[in-house]
Amino acid sequence: MGSSPYRTRLRSHTLAELRDVETGTAIQVCGWLRTVEAGGKAFELYDRFGSARVECGERPELRAVAAGLRPGAVVRVDGRRAAAASDEPLPRIEATRLEILSRAEQLPLDPTAEGEPPALPVRLRHRHLDLRRRAMQERLQRRQCLQLEIRHYLTERGFLEIDTPLLQPWSDEATSAFVVPAAPGRLFALAQSPQLYKQLLMVAGTDRYFQIARCFRRESELGPERQPEFTVLDFEMAMVEEGDIFELIDGLLAHVLREVWGVRIRTPLPRMSYAEAIERYGSDRPDPRLELEFVDAGEALRGARGPLLEPALNAPGGGTVRAARLRASQLGGPAEAVLEQVLAGLRTHGAEVRWLQVASGRQLQGSLARALDRPQMERLLALTQAEPPDVILLVIDPSRHRVGAAIGELRQKLARTLLARRRPQGGEGGPPPAPSLLWIHRYPYFGWSATAGGYLPCRHPFTRPLAEDLDRLRGAGLPASSPAEQDTAERAAPGQPLGASFIGEDAPPERRELLKVRSYAYELIMDGEELLTGSIRNHDLRVQQRVFAMFGYDRTTIERRFGPLLAAFQHGVPPHGGGSLGLDRLLMRMEGVDDLCEVIPFPKDHQGSEPLTGAPSAADPELVRTLLGL
Repeated sequence: MGSSPYRTRLRSHTLAELRDVETGTAIQVCGWLRTVEAGGKAFELYDRFGSARVECGERPELRAVAAGLRPGAVVRVDGRRAAAASDEPLPRIEATRLEILSRAEQLPLDPTAEGEPPALPVRLRHRHLDLRRRAMQERLQRRQCLQLEIRHYLTERGFLEIDTPLLQPWSDEATSAFVVPAAPGRLFALAQSPQLYKQLLMVAGTDRYFQIARCFRRESELGPERQPEFTVLDFEMAMVEEGDIFELIDGLLAHVLREVWGVRIRTPLPRMSYAEAIERYGSDRPDPRLELEFVDAGEALRGARGPLLEPALNAPGGGTVRAARLRASQLGGPAEAVLEQVLAGLRTHGAEVRWLQVASGRQLQGSLARALDRPQMERLLALTQAEPPDVILLVIDPSRHRVGAAIGELRQKLARTLLARRRPQGGEGGPPPAPSLLWIHRYPYFGWSATAGGYLPCRHPFTRPLAEDLDRLRGAGLPASSPAEQDTAERAAPGQPLGASFIGEDAPPERRELLKVRSYAYELIMDGEELLTGSIRNHDLRVQQRVFAMFGYDRTTIERRFGPLLAAFQHGVPPHGGGSLGLDRLLMRMEGVDDLCEVIPFPKDHQGSEPLTGAPSAADPELVRTLLGL
C-alpha cells in the first residue's frame, strides 16, 4: 500500500486504512477515545473514517495512561498493526507509545451510540458532538459530493460559476429580508435570491451562469422544511426556451442522483400543465406515487341534504364537492386508525374533509352516509369506482379555492403517511428509492389569496407571458405600454398606479380576463414538494411594461425596485431563463430524513435561533440608534 493521502506529521494512516495495512507494519494513528476496558488493558479509538482496537498488553505505563482517560479524549498511538481473526469487526493495534493530545470532560451526548439519536434540541446545542456521529459525517460527505458533481456537470456545459453580492439594496418592499446596517441611516439587505444580478449577467454576455448560493429569508413560520438561511443552485441561460431548461436539469439530476446516491432515473422527466395538475390532483405540487385523483362529485351528489353538503352543492358556479377513491391496499391498516392520524392537525383552510367506507353489499358507512339516498350512493360509487373495503374521501366547501387548498394539503399528508419512507443511506440497505420527479409549467400570473379575498400576482414581474396570451394583456384595459405614453399617463394622474394588482371576484370581465394569462413559469416537483422554481424571462421591453401595468406598479415603484435592470435592458437583452434548485431540500429527501436540520451543518432551530452559539445576539440599543441614524 502506498502512502496515505491523509498522512501528516502526527499520523501515518486513518483508522479505516488499517484494514489494508500488513501485519507488523509500524503505524501512528490519532483519534477520539470511545471506550476503555477495566485496568486500561485495551481501548477503542475512532476518527472520521473508522475505528480500531488499541491493546496495551502487559505494559503498565501504557495501561495507566489509558485507565485515566474519559471517552472523548484525543489520543495519539504509536505501534504496530496486529493480526486479527477474520471475524473481528475492528483492526487491532499493538501500542508501544501513547500521547494524550487533549482530555475530555463528561460528554453531554455520545456520538458513537447506536440507535436513535438524542432529541434535536440536545443535538443542536452540542452540534460539534452531533456532527461526529457516523450518519452526520456521511451526510456531510455526500453534501460535498453533490456540490462537486454539480460543478463538474455545469462547467463541462459551458457555465461560468460567478459569485453575486450577499449585501444587496434594501427597500421597504423587502419585508422578509434581513437588514444589515451599513452606515448611519443606510441599510443593506441580505440576499433573498440572486435574481437581479443573474439577469444582469445575461445582459453582460456571460451566456451561462451558475452559483451554489447562500440565501436568507425571514420566514413567518419556521419548521422542519424551512430555515432562514439556506443553499440553492442558482442558474441562468441566454438564448433559450423552456425546453432547454428542462433538458439541462433533467440531465443534471440524472447525473447527480447516479453519482451521489447510486439512483437511476429515466429522462426526459414527465411534464404537466398547471391546469391539468389542478384538475387531476387539486394541487400544483402533486405526488404521482400516491394514486389519488379527485373528481367533481357535484352531479353524483345532486339533491343531497344536510347543512354540510347543501351549501357546497348549491354554491354559485356549480358544486364544490370533490371525491377520490383511496384503495384499501394503500391504507396498510384499519381505515379509521390511519385516517385519524392523517386528518389530525390537517390544515383544511376552512373546507370540510369527510370519508366514507365501502362495506359489503356496496353500502357506505360514515358520518355523511345518512345524508345520501341509494341513487346518490350508487352514482358516487360509479364515479369513484370504489369497491369494498375501499374508502371514498370527500372535500366539501362552497369556495372552490378552499377546496383546492385543502386537497393539496390532504394529498401531501397522505403521501407522507402512506408511502414508504426513504431508507437512510448507510451502505447496508443499498441506494434509496428513486424519487418522483415531475415538471409543472404554464402557471397563471395570478393566484388566489385567502387573506386578500381575491387574486394577487404569484409570479415575479420579469416572467414572460405565453405568446398566445398576449392578446389578453392588450384587451384588459391596461394603460399604453410605450415609455412615452406612460410618461403622458403619469403626468395626467401623478402617483396613480398603472393598474391594480388585486383582482376581486366582482372585478369587471375585462379585468378578470387577466386571470387567464399564463406564464413561462415552471416548478420541478419532487415527491410532492417543490424542488426547483424558475421561468423564462421577459426580454421585450414593451411586453415588460404591460406586465408592470398588470401588476399595478406606478412609475416611481418601477424605478425604485427595478431601475438598474431596466436601464441595462435598454442596451440589448438576450432571451434568457433559469431558476433555483434547493440543495438542502434535495439532500433531505434523498437522505430519507424529515428535517433540514439533518443535512445543514449548523442550522437554526425551529424558532430561528442557533442553540450552539446563542445567536441571534442581544443588540445594544445605543449601537442600533447610531447605525440607523436615529
